[in-house]
Amino acid sequence: MLAASDMGQAIAAAKALQKEPDVELARALETAIANCYMRPFTGGPPGRLPDAFGPTTEPDAGYHSDLATRRHKTYAHTDKASGRSTTVELVTRDGEAVTVAFREQWLPLPRKALPRLIDYLERQQERFKAEAASIHVQLQGLGPSRDA
Repeated sequence: MLAASDMGQAIAAAKALQKEPDVELARALETAIANCYMRPFTGGPPGRLPDAFGPTTEPDAGYHSDLATRRHKTYAHTDKASGRSTTVELVTRDGEAVTVAFREQWLPLPRKALPRLIDYLERQQERFKAEAASIHVQLQGLGPSRDA
């Protein structure tokens, strides 16, 4: 159920990102999408899912791989291959007064891909809910008898 909750948070962030014009907030939402999505696949117990829960067929495996790379190289850590960099640009010079601007570059989540990503996240959420319900039924002894 924690994994399903994480997918719900990633879905909410992705839906908000579709409408967000503010760059700083959009960056925060991108971070939330990757980190919330990957939470069930990283770390240790009690939240880490077995590897079998990772998708193995396209396009889902591609979404998973892309979000994993973004999480590990850009959003949770900064790697040289992250696409993150900064530049300082001279904006104006008036005698001895100098105005500079700092610009950050990054590899944003492609906005046109968000509807397909949201669909994937929703399918993962439903998959995790169904698996949690199945486990609950088994633990409560509510399922079909194994002797039958």
